[in-house]
Amino acid sequence: MFKTMARVLAATGPAAAATLGFGGAAQADAVSLCYTPHVQNVGWKGKVCQGSWAGSIGEARNLEALCVEINHGSLCMKAHRATYGWDSGYQCANPSHSIQIGTVGMNTAIEAISSSYCPDSRLGGQGDIWAEGWLRDQGQKPSRPSPFATYRSGCKAEGIVGTTGQALPMEAVKFSWSL
Repeated sequence: MFKTMARVLAATGPAAAATLGFGGAAQADAVSLCYTPHVQNVGWKGKVCQGSWAGSIGEARNLEALCVEINHGSLCMKAHRATYGWDSGYQCANPSHSIQIGTVGMNTAIEAISSSYCPDSRLGGQGDIWAEGWLRDQGQKPSRPSPFATYRSGCKAEGIVGTTGQALPMEAVKFSWSL
């Protein structure tokens, strides 16, 4: 952790340290990744932020849609939905644009999410986001490298959480950010 802080300070100066919450008045500008789940037979639930589960765990209710917002960089995502497969393209959240993946009102479970994070210059190009999913009858599963390997200049490697072709709906998801 301290080596990473020193690397960011050396690359971007004291303003970045304050931005990341390591002191100073800019702590409110720290990286924030928040998401709101739409759950089967419940509807939209409350917004949670990085490190918190969104959805329902152990209730046998599918995660059907997810709204995502981020205040630094961009996070591109697409969903794999039961009976439909992968979305045709990625949607990218950034500080001025939130996104929604999945569907509302179609009773269609998200089974997997593919995502890629592109850090911005305010963080010296540092940081990454990873996901964990809670799958029906399987429990907690970490993300893994994506088979899509879509490369966007300046972005981190793409990851996937969940399964495809196994009819295992995702019940909840959580995202974490690290420097």
